[in-house]
Amino acid sequence: MYRHVILFIWKPGTTSEQVAAAHRSLATLPDRLPHIRAFSAGPDAGRLQHNADYALIADFDDPSGYLAYRDDPYHLSIIDRFMAPIIESYVRVQYHAD
Repeated sequence: MYRHVILFIWKPGTTSEQVAAAHRSLATLPDRLPHIRAFSAGPDAGRLQHNADYALIADFDDPSGYLAYRDDPYHLSIIDRFMAPIIESYVRVQYHAD
């Protein structure tokens, strides 16, 4: 299995409505993109200071499945419409999870 993890920090002034819209749009990915084997995303629970604001984890059979997801026009449209306007920064990693 090939795992993609990304953590987001929102821009100052990002509203809960913007985050909810981003979350709803991201939640459509598993039904639209057949390469996704498992998917989880959500806001930080708010228990500790200095955490990221939001996390996304997606699993794929192999790196080529991840690349198909990464470059998919539907996925890219969600990034452009819902994510890019609110992202201050992010960090991501992909690794083989067995």
